[in-house]
Amino acid sequence: MYRLLRRSVWFLSSFVKKYRLILIGSTVLTLLICLAVFLLGPHLPKPKKHAYYGLVGKHTVTQIPTAIDTKLGLGLTFIGPDQTPLPGAATSWTVSPDGTSYKFQLDTNLKWSDGKPLTVSDISISIPDVKINHTPPDTIEFVLPESFAPFPAVLSKPLLREGIYTLGAYSVSQVDTDGPYLRHITLDSKTDTIEYFFYSSITQAVTDFKLGKIDHLIGLSEQPPLSDWPNLTTTPSTDLYSYTAIFFNLQDPLFQNNKELRQGLAYAIQDKSMGLRRAVSPFHPQSWAFNSAVKPYEYNQEKAKELISKGRIPGQNPLKFELSTTPELISVAEKLKSDWAPFGIEVDIKIVTSRPVNFQALLYTQNIPHDPDQYVYWHSTQSTNLVNYIKKSINEDHENDLIDKLLEDGRKAKDQASRRLIYLDFQRFLVELCSTIFLFYPDIYSVDRL
Repeated sequence: MYRLLRRSVWFLSSFVKKYRLILIGSTVLTLLICLAVFLLGPHLPKPKKHAYYGLVGKHTVTQIPTAIDTKLGLGLTFIGPDQTPLPGAATSWTVSPDGTSYKFQLDTNLKWSDGKPLTVSDISISIPDVKINHTPPDTIEFVLPESFAPFPAVLSKPLLREGIYTLGAYSVSQVDTDGPYLRHITLDSKTDTIEYFFYSSITQAVTDFKLGKIDHLIGLSEQPPLSDWPNLTTTPSTDLYSYTAIFFNLQDPLFQNNKELRQGLAYAIQDKSMGLRRAVSPFHPQSWAFNSAVKPYEYNQEKAKELISKGRIPGQNPLKFELSTTPELISVAEKLKSDWAPFGIEVDIKIVTSRPVNFQALLYTQNIPHDPDQYVYWHSTQSTNLVNYIKKSINEDHENDLIDKLLEDGRKAKDQASRRLIYLDFQRFLVELCSTIFLFYPDIYSVDRL
């Protein structure tokens, strides 16, 4: 045993003597490599993360969803928590006394996503009937044909250079469309890549989720059928940028010139929130112009009975009308039908896949713009008027004329305080007219694979 041990020691000693230079060199080299990795590791390129998202709905290049907009960096302005336009890529702006000229001062310390500094010549914005003047080094002027107070909010859309580079971390590396509608967008940053796929239905999106093509579903209008699917989380949230309401067609003989019936139907609904956050007007509830003091039309059986009786068409018993709605709101439509039945009202529910041109009453979810200007939705001259009101067509013109006037004045008022008073009145008169019964802010759902 002793001889074996001596022999092993002798062998090891001989090996070290013979290869000592190699062993020393290897040790030093190993230490140098470890030191280099320690010092240079944080600076070495890392594998990019890759995320795949699915969204449902038809979106165009000019109407990109908020979830993507937030990744694209700054516009000249950005919208604050109370929906006020705040400085973005512009540090400040001034407005001419007549409200037709806006001059923005750029923050030239900003850089595009490719590292190039922002210059005034980079700003390329096309707005119909608006003249744009660039004054180096940092001033851009917009000359409008007439005063338009919401204009700073219009400029909150993210800026793009060459259709690729943004004033954020991401660049737009690919955009695929199907006709006018988005099909696929890819965003690239130094650390990750995000791909967004657009689907026409929740069924299609869920199928691709199950197949592994996407790992996240965002902004779904209803909870997807994935409750038995393993390793995922479903998160609901309230969408304060849309509201669900009942819109009455003011050209329909039943609802035209019949505010009593419309108000009676409002009072007859037992729970307008349907278990969600109640909406009382078409405005974002955190908006600087939101009016929380409008008539709420809380459930009142006696008022409902009285007003419906006044608004009932002689000889029509039960009173009948058609309520159009989209598939995700069928359960809400059934609840409304049940609430109205005790008052002698018979409702036929019609399923539609998009907003119809012709309807009697429409249960629908409508988007809310950032600025309180809702001229395109409620003014009598607009083809996009949500209740098909045509000026001088009904005896309630004095109320509708006032709504038109308030919408016109809200676009011309020169300061936010004046605009706020105008829009407080607009909401009050709109809700009193009851051409629309405001119900709730809908929940939306996100699904993430773990």
